[in-house]
Amino acid sequence: MQTIKRVVLSLVIAAAPFFVVSPVSAAVDTCTWTGAVDNTWSNGGNWTGCDNAGVPENGDALTFPEVANNKSMNNDLVGLSVTGLSFTGTGYTVGGNAFTISTVTALDATESVTINADITYTAFNASITPSAGKTVTINGVSNFTLGGGEVNIGGSGRSGTVDFYGNITGTAAQLVAVSGATAVVRGAANTYTAATVGAESNAHFVCRSLTCFGDNANDIYSGGGVVELHTTGTYVNDIQTSVVTPDTSSIWAYDDVTLNGATTVNDGLYFGQRHQW
Repeated sequence: MQTIKRVVLSLVIAAAPFFVVSPVSAAVDTCTWTGAVDNTWSNGGNWTGCDNAGVPENGDALTFPEVANNKSMNNDLVGLSVTGLSFTGTGYTVGGNAFTISTVTALDATESVTINADITYTAFNASITPSAGKTVTINGVSNFTLGGGEVNIGGSGRSGTVDFYGNITGTAAQLVAVSGATAVVRGAANTYTAATVGAESNAHFVCRSLTCFGDNANDIYSGGGVVELHTTGTYVNDIQTSVVTPDTSSIWAYDDVTLNGATTVNDGLYFGQRHQW
């Protein structure tokens, strides 16, 4: 049976051993996972390309190729800060301790990957870039401490999906899906602040939580992208579109939704209903 949902608009148009990473890196290396010994990041026998007795240290970049063993990995390092993660192989899972990523291209994946560890992003901007048809599933907390920069899902020719099951915290100027990519936000207690949250350039921002837009002061944003609302409830966030875009800016409701925020339409905005099966 098809159920047609309604949209209500109230708008104003206008004890184990642990391993501590040294805070000072001897050199910036690209460490490539082999998993030759076991699944722990602290074992130098599992990596090539690292100094520091073969163990990743602060400032290193980590790559995960197709040909490797022990792809369900445990980060047993404490306080690790890397310059990026690149996944070109299938079947990887990252668990264990929290870590930090300190560069713009934070997490790049040409294959699907699951991240169970908490991650803090500290570059001025941060991008998570999965390839088309691939999904980065993030079960840990994503903490963006960008100091005024943007979080981009997609870009650089990448149009896959990032699925945030874990909560999003921290501060950024903007959190948007771009260039045909999809961001799915499911966490029940997202608290992040960002001036605008949504999608642009034919991308999709898929809301599956009443806190998907973070703080109530964050604006729901569409700049030629699609914002999908899949959770029944009331959203008090204001809404805005970009100044000009060749693409259609849309908000689609898949369930009974009330939008109580003020709306600023700079280019055009389509409100629509979709069926949820």
